[in-house]
Amino acid sequence: MKPDGDESTTMVAGRRIFSELFRLASSTLLIRIVGILIGFGFAMLVSREVSAEAYGQYSILIAWMLPLSALAGLGTDKLALKLVPAHISSHEAPKAVGMYRQARHVTWFFSLFVVVLLALLEILFKPEWLRVDNI
Repeated sequence: MKPDGDESTTMVAGRRIFSELFRLASSTLLIRIVGILIGFGFAMLVSREVSAEAYGQYSILIAWMLPLSALAGLGTDKLALKLVPAHISSHEAPKAVGMYRQARHVTWFFSLFVVVLLALLEILFKPEWLRVDNI
């Protein structure tokens, strides 16, 4: 039985969307792998160039940075994975673009707030282990 025009058009569109999603997911995975390799190489470089105490301070700062960077995203990546396909499938692509822009702005302002807050805490309390002359 041969599919009629509407079904074949839907199948072609479905394949096109799947191939586009696969391409985007593959590029995201590749970027993450490259980022991990660069981070590992940078850690090796830092560990060779500075003292053990300075590397310990660097490790503490990195350990604090990771949860803060996850918090800065505010889950917008997961929200985009959920809502963007829903908007596109209901032919509301401009809403998907608007949602992405709004999420980006909220994330940017929240990240700026966290940076200013941490800078103020550093200025007010000046922890000894964070001083530049100790490194």
